[in-house]
Amino acid sequence: MNLKIPVTEMESLPFKIKKFSYNRYHIEHPKIRGILNLGHIVTRVNKVPDKMIPTHPLPDGIAIAVEYQSIVSFTNLGKKQTPSKNPPSIADIQKSEKQEITGFIIDGESLEPWNEYVLEKPIPRLLKTRTVLVNLEWMINCYDRVGDPAMVVKPNTIHSISNTSTPESGMR
Repeated sequence: MNLKIPVTEMESLPFKIKKFSYNRYHIEHPKIRGILNLGHIVTRVNKVPDKMIPTHPLPDGIAIAVEYQSIVSFTNLGKKQTPSKNPPSIADIQKSEKQEITGFIIDGESLEPWNEYVLEKPIPRLLKTRTVLVNLEWMINCYDRVGDPAMVVKPNTIHSISNTSTPESGMR
C-alpha cells in the first residue's frame, strides 16, 4: 500500500540489523557473463500515524513505512569493453537501447535471501524483508568506468513484521 504521509507526522522507530545478505544472480548471456549482487538495506522505519491507518483494524495495531537504499554491484566474468568516461545520465538511461536479460539468469545459482531487522519499540518486533529481481536490462553498447556492462536493475521488496518474545529477538 502506498500512502502519501507527511514525513513530519511519522515517528522514526529504532532498529538493529539482525541478518543482511545480498541477493546474488549468476548471468550467462552471449555478451554478458558475471554475478550481479543486489541489496535493499533498510535505512529508516517509521510508524504510520494512527489517523492515517485505514478504518479496518490491523492485526497487531501498527502500520509502518519502510525506507530502503539500493546497493548494486557486478562481478564481470566475461570480457571487459572500452570504459565510458562518464556514468550515464538519467536521460542517457531513458533513451538508450536496452535488451531484457532477466531470462539469462541461471536459477540454480541465484539467491534471494530474507533479511531481518529488530524493532525495539513500541514492543519488540521482527521485520523481515526480501528483495526480488523483477527485471534486468542491459544498456546495449554502454559500459561503466571499468568496462563492465551498464545495466538497469528493477527490484521489488516485500516485508513482513511479527511480534517477538524479546527485544533482541534471539540475538546473542
